[in-house]
Amino acid sequence: MVPAFGMQPTPSADLYFCYALADLIGDDEGHPIRRLGSNLYAVGERYVLIRYAAPSEVAVLEAARRERLFYVVDDNFAALIDDAGLPRDYRRRMAAFTRDVLRRILAMDPLIVAPNRRLFSAFGSKDGLTIEPAHGPLNDDLGHFATLEPLRLVFAGTRSHVADLAAVATGIATFLDRHPQARLVTFLDRYCPAPLDSHPQVDNRAGLDWPRYKQVLTAERFHLALAPFLPVAANEARSANKVNDHAAFGAAGLYGRIAPYRDRITHGADGLLVGGEPQDWLAALSELASQPHRMQAIARSGLALSRKVGDPARQRRFWLQQLGL
Repeated sequence: MVPAFGMQPTPSADLYFCYALADLIGDDEGHPIRRLGSNLYAVGERYVLIRYAAPSEVAVLEAARRERLFYVVDDNFAALIDDAGLPRDYRRRMAAFTRDVLRRILAMDPLIVAPNRRLFSAFGSKDGLTIEPAHGPLNDDLGHFATLEPLRLVFAGTRSHVADLAAVATGIATFLDRHPQARLVTFLDRYCPAPLDSHPQVDNRAGLDWPRYKQVLTAERFHLALAPFLPVAANEARSANKVNDHAAFGAAGLYGRIAPYRDRITHGADGLLVGGEPQDWLAALSELASQPHRMQAIARSGLALSRKVGDPARQRRFWLQQLGL
């Protein structure tokens, strides 16, 4: 019997499991992989639990016979809780999750599966398995670079990245002032930091749930995509999934100089690695805006990088092996 909690995949479930294995997943034993919840999947007595699991999903595991439990995690929860730059309510939710649900998960001695090796020690493991987030649908058509009127920029970070954007916001605002044809889209609504919150060239949209964000990824095209993530502990332990998001947008990506992106981006080829000061972002944006052919070339190389590191087929082979399928 399927437990009565949400069955739509969460973002992390899609990125680390469902995109690659969708044709094998179902709600009954007629499918090779049984879906027991939004974050819980099983093959026989092998279970995959993903990130912010629900207490009811953990209860299913606690009552089950387990040959092996894989716990897929892409955040350092302790670092998030300690990061004063994050929203207070977000940090409170993380603290409550670690006190209860995470404690119960770790008590079952899972094998940690993560996109960043820094996370193994964060969850009490000396070692684990590494996995890259898979990309969703990608579109090779870069025809939107035929016109830069308007020049479309996007910041696709959530509220957990408000402090990162705030640190360089004056540089981005100055770029917009100097390029009146440029437009920036965020999904931060009232949380967008000054001076971008009231800038006439910024469209601060409401935050999106995962199904609607996936629609935006496939429907909208941008020229430049910004990920000005600061070198703090929480960011250094994350995945490099913005490479996939930026490729889906058909955009040239600009990234903070943090570990996940330093390890994957070849500066000037498939993205730009940018310092953490406002003037760094003003200079990098101005440089690309004056070289539209280079901007398009970086976007094309970013697509190739996403296809390589975010290949769902590679992730599928990983899971088929681990789950004995």
